[in-house]
Amino acid sequence: FRSIKILYAQGNKEKALELLLKGLDNNKRDPFSPINIEYANLLARIFADSQNFDKAIYYNKKALNKARLIKDTVEIIKSYIRLGSFFYAKNEEDSAKIYFRKATYFPVNEKTETRISNAYNNLGVIAQNNDNFDLAKGYAKKSLEIKLKQNNPIGIAYSNVNLGNLY
Repeated sequence: FRSIKILYAQGNKEKALELLLKGLDNNKRDPFSPINIEYANLLARIFADSQNFDKAIYYNKKALNKARLIKDTVEIIKSYIRLGSFFYAKNEEDSAKIYFRKATYFPVNEKTETRISNAYNNLGVIAQNNDNFDLAKGYAKKSLEIKLKQNNPIGIAYSNVNLGNLY
């Protein structure tokens, strides 16, 4: 898998894509293997990078299904956030909000807090873009609360800027 990532990073996208598709197909025999998630995630990224969001969504949903199968909370949340981002890029805000919200339903802990905070931030951006400033403030405050618990100075500053932009 690492060699495929290197191929992709070096610009050999067609070969990387070919190997990823082949690898994903070969791994069908072991649906519980976490490598399936990585293959599907990289495929989603490749398609998103080329602005093919429909295929990015397709492969990200594959990653989500694999993550659910092995009950990997972090990968599930990452998949929800990516799906939200892909739908947002397609100007499908309702779908984007659904996936960002799903990411916030998980308990906040050390492994999930950064991603959940990002989901709240994304929801705030969507609310702000729709001139729903009170809702945007609520999401920004939730994101800030998590950043404060993390004691993340950069995250706190970023959240404060987002919140300040709403006033």
